[in-house]
Amino acid sequence: MASFVVVSMSNLRFQLKLKQNQNKPIFKPILAFLKAIK
Repeated sequence: MASFVVVSMSNLRFQLKLKQNQNKPIFKPILAFLKAIK
């Protein structure tokens, strides 16, 4: 389960990097969630 969380986080970070130029507000809660589970 822990490995699944790590993979999910790395996938989200990769997607965030791809979408970084668009800077859509929907990613802000995702970033907040990633910070919360660290």
